[in-house]
Amino acid sequence: MLTEPTKSDKKVAQKLISIALQREVQTILNEYFELLQKWKNETPEDSRGTYNAHYKTVRENNKYLTQQYDMLRPAWYFDAITNLLANKILTEHDLADFSDQVKNELITLAKRRKEY
Repeated sequence: MLTEPTKSDKKVAQKLISIALQREVQTILNEYFELLQKWKNETPEDSRGTYNAHYKTVRENNKYLTQQYDMLRPAWYFDAITNLLANKILTEHDLADFSDQVKNELITLAKRRKEY
């Protein structure tokens, strides 16, 4: 971030981090649901493969969420938001409540990260 965000921008950032986490959790839950639906539809004689796939998915997603969101300090919110924009978890529309300057900087930084 080049510009010092206002208190209002910091509150918006905190809200967006929460929204992003909810979106990611929903995606993960959908992944679990698909695994269980596949198991239910195929009804294999041995369910160990499904269990192992589910367990691996839970472990991987837990590790990912922990790395992304646990102990995320307010000083890192804008860097995190830039990454979330670059990874298309947040959209430019989600940035509507930021000041124009912060919004434009976040979009520019996210585009640079995508190119890198």
